Amino acid sequence: MSSRWAWIGFFLLTGLPTNGKAQATGVVIEEWMSKEERSDLLEKALALKKSSKLTPGDQLKAQLKNPLPGYVKSPTPFSAPLDPVLLAKRAREIRLWIMALYLCPKCSHWHLRDLVAAYPVAPDVVATCAHAFDWAAQLKPEETPKESYLLVVDCQKRLLGVSAVLAANSVMDAALLRVDPPNLIPVPLNDQLAPGDRVFCYSDPLGQLGYFSDGILNRFFWRPERQGEKGSLEELAYLRVNFGTDWAPGSSGAPILDQCGNVAGHVSSIHPLSRPKENQQPAQEGTQKSASSDDSSNPPLITVHEGIPARGVMALIRDVNERAGETSSPPPVSPRGPDLRPRLEDPSSSKP
Repeated sequence: MSSRWAWIGFFLLTGLPTNGKAQATGVVIEEWMSKEERSDLLEKALALKKSSKLTPGDQLKAQLKNPLPGYVKSPTPFSAPLDPVLLAKRAREIRLWIMALYLCPKCSHWHLRDLVAAYPVAPDVVATCAHAFDWAAQLKPEETPKESYLLVVDCQKRLLGVSAVLAANSVMDAALLRVDPPNLIPVPLNDQLAPGDRVFCYSDPLGQLGYFSDGILNRFFWRPERQGEKGSLEELAYLRVNFGTDWAPGSSGAPILDQCGNVAGHVSSIHPLSRPKENQQPAQEGTQKSASSDDSSNPPLITVHEGIPARGVMALIRDVNERAGETSSPPPVSPRGPDLRPRLEDPSSSKP
């Protein structure tokens, strides 16, 4: 018997700890809902509909242009850095799903459809991508449901109904939705970040449930069609951020967290970029001009992950509150507590 097998036998006989465990105690093993669980969720959704706690989809669509009044009370940002293991736990707890409940015109049965991720910014308000409302337009005419509703599902598979649209900005790709019952634990937004700050993402890229990744904030940039007065909601709708975390289709709307557990932004799109072909102009910032992933003659050299920064969502919240007659600004942000790193100085202000 080799010495290796002798040691393994010794550990098994003596009961000494080995590395046989697949995960630490209490760690969630990700698993998609079974048919039975999804059927149970559908029954709960239909019960909400029957109790008149859901707003019809055609009314929500009308509210995209004429949002209902409301007030969003955002919490003060966290200032203490968290261990990545705790960040993963927090990311899983705050990440929500937007689902559509719709009556299928083909089979005349009700179905649930997964749309995008979301995150709570107030006990009764969630933030998500504005393109969540494009789902029906992507269906064939004969598949377009005549009756539909939106729901929010949390990590414990609890259902909340979407009762109103408080704000929706297609240019920003952000929306604020009121939900009922108002029992969410909101997560703070933080716009006081810089390139190099560490960030984290928990999402379902291409169906890979609960994929947690980290990276850094790469850069902030303006889309080329930027317009509006400086600092206005119109201008901030064109502000974008690149994050170095991993995501793909299926991740839209997922919050990107900073090292303290605040939301730094949310997932919006991806852009695989390659060298421009002959007589082809390079892709501009924030455009979809990029090589197809199946173009073997011109493969992507880099995939850029484009997100909506917290500052844009905060401007959207401020606009909602101003429309409601509340003129106070969002709470001051102090993401790190004492600033432990030196700030870069403006070279023009340095003395010789």
